[in-house]
Amino acid sequence: MLINTDSLEIELNYLGSDSIGKLVDKVDTLQLIPPLPLERRLKLEQQAFNDWKKKQDKKTKRKVSLFETIMPVPKLRVEQKNGSQLAPNQKMQLAFETPITGVDITKVRLLMKKDTLWHSIPYVLDTLTHLKQPDIVPKDMLVHRYFSISSTWVPGNDYKIEMDSLAFVDMYKRSNGKETLMFKVRKLKPILVQFSLL
Repeated sequence: MLINTDSLEIELNYLGSDSIGKLVDKVDTLQLIPPLPLERRLKLEQQAFNDWKKKQDKKTKRKVSLFETIMPVPKLRVEQKNGSQLAPNQKMQLAFETPITGVDITKVRLLMKKDTLWHSIPYVLDTLTHLKQPDIVPKDMLVHRYFSISSTWVPGNDYKIEMDSLAFVDMYKRSNGKETLMFKVRKLKPILVQFSLL
């Protein structure tokens, strides 16, 4: 399988300028090496399986009737790129480790805290295409890994994004679990302007 290879060699054919500025066919070879070698990846997967197996063995020793016979697929992780503080003019950026092929926006809610209660507010979920990434990575690969959520932010308020399971599905058919992301919009700083008459 392609995913199990240690490296991948690609032949790239393109038009390039020669020494007098004329366009000619050029050929380059790119060697792509994964960040984690196959042996390391397999070792990490085996370690995760062994940890899961130990938990299941403890449950069977205690005669707990609820134990799993098949190791569950790890959930899709969502990362907040902005952290927990957001400027009033910023969008909340979400990043995924693999490209997303399906989004169910009915399972994503943006809530704002008023007094002690959380109220649902309208938002816009969009893909991010303007992120600065290396030129060698195709832009269409990056489009569906990064998303932004924007709304009319009220400075100084607390917000949370609630995602039900199956809100995002990646190209390997993995989905996110139920997750809540909390953040706060920074207060506006007053600007002091002094005028003097001459």
